[in-house]
Amino acid sequence: MSKLHSDSQKKLRQLRTRNPELVRSRPALSRAKVLVGALFLLVVLAGMKSGNRKDEAGAVATPQLLVAAKVHSKISANATKPQGSLKASYAQALKINALARRSGLVQAGQNLQQTGKLAVTLRVSERCGSGDVEAIFTDFPPLKNQPASLILSVEPLEESSGHKTPVLVRDVSAAELEQGFSHEFAMQAPKGAAQFGIFLCSDVTNQRSCRGKSPRSADEIFAEVARNGSASPGRSDGIYAFNYLLIEPKTWSVLGGAKPERSTMSALTDYATAVGSSGNVRQQSDFAVNVSQKLATMPAEIGTKGVVMNLVKTSAACRLDQGSPVLARSVP
Repeated sequence: MSKLHSDSQKKLRQLRTRNPELVRSRPALSRAKVLVGALFLLVVLAGMKSGNRKDEAGAVATPQLLVAAKVHSKISANATKPQGSLKASYAQALKINALARRSGLVQAGQNLQQTGKLAVTLRVSERCGSGDVEAIFTDFPPLKNQPASLILSVEPLEESSGHKTPVLVRDVSAAELEQGFSHEFAMQAPKGAAQFGIFLCSDVTNQRSCRGKSPRSADEIFAEVARNGSASPGRSDGIYAFNYLLIEPKTWSVLGGAKPERSTMSALTDYATAVGSSGNVRQQSDFAVNVSQKLATMPAEIGTKGVVMNLVKTSAACRLDQGSPVLARSVP
């Protein structure tokens, strides 16, 4: 038995002499795993300090933690790589995390690759003061007699050079505009990131798309009525509401702030570029910010099943009487 043990020890020493990398591999791998764990903990703690956001529908949106988890999984899968590669991956994670905060994006935890669907809810709230719904009816009187002349669309802000992304469209009736509704679009996740918009526009010309139309804000419409007695006749179709949507293979994001600032443009461009968005990223980001500023649509929200587009209409309780369009008071 002792001879067998002695022979085994001798062969082991020979093996180590011929293959010194075997001696170093175990401690190196352990150090890599410890480094990965420490880096991930720092990112998670940073995300926790920034706070979680909980929307009215009960969904929690934590973009920092989601980004950290995504990057941690990539780093863990490559734990045996040299420490320089791990540091580069961690630096990239911090950069993307910072860009997400600067841009005002709120990330959903819903995976399009798994569901193949994107639910969009048009939610209409009441308030005192002129609302989006009244502006649309004022600008576009035929809507009450033409149920299919208003559409809700989800479409890319620019067509990819390699393939055509289909525009997702749903007709909106006058009753649905006043009451709100939900619709589930069948949607395939893109191979890389892509910038989209959620639009509400008139479509008398039956183009089945909103992106190429001019924005028409409620302030602009009511100013025309005050100046001319009615909205400008003979116009082409217009966009009445818009929300930005960034879709990645396993998640999607919306702009969480109110009216975006001009600085949002560069931050949005940098973030979309960092996560691999295709096409002319800057031009798409410029379009999104310009239309958002023009229309001042209320911020989109992340609901339990999808994205929520918010509109407002005038509350009947704020009128002098049920038959008068004059408001008793005006509040935000």
